[in-house]
Amino acid sequence: MSNSADSRSRELLLACASFLSLRAHLIVASRTRTKARAGVFCRNTGAKKMVVLSKEYGVVVLTGAASFAMVTYLALKVSAARKKYKLEYPVMYSDDPETGHLFNCIQRAHQNTLETYPAFLFFLAVGGIHCPRLASTLGGIWIIGRLVYAHGYSTGDPSKRRYGDFGSIALLGLMGTAVSFGFHQLGWQRSCYGRPMKVNL
Repeated sequence: MSNSADSRSRELLLACASFLSLRAHLIVASRTRTKARAGVFCRNTGAKKMVVLSKEYGVVVLTGAASFAMVTYLALKVSAARKKYKLEYPVMYSDDPETGHLFNCIQRAHQNTLETYPAFLFFLAVGGIHCPRLASTLGGIWIIGRLVYAHGYSTGDPSKRRYGDFGSIALLGLMGTAVSFGFHQLGWQRSCYGRPMKVNL
């Protein structure tokens, strides 16, 4: 009887151990699926960070491409002005008393855009991860602003470039989206639309 009782006790202990092991396995699997939905994937080799971009980020990419087309357009205007006013490379500005002022205005419109272009691309790319629609809208406004700025400047009257100043306001807004993304990554703020972002930790 004693041997039979011991055997049953061992079988009961083995059954309990198997049950607990299965339960632990199911809990781990459930947590893995939850992390996968949140975009969090951990491997035994170490943590891996990766941002999963939303479908709307495609508009951000197209906005960046449109900005490059705008910069190219301004470069072509400078090239045409060089031919028109016979100014050879690598001379940056003209000192011609008759046509130099007009060429310099055209050149300056392009150069001023290039001075802010790296910051624009950075804010667009980073802010677009957090707020793709807002970043794309602000990016489009900046592009239009730069075209208006260049058109006013190219008339030879530098004061008319101020008509495109609304583009600078849009750039500040883009900087705000990038800062907002930084706050979100630190856990200080939710996404623009209240949806959790998919970021691997």
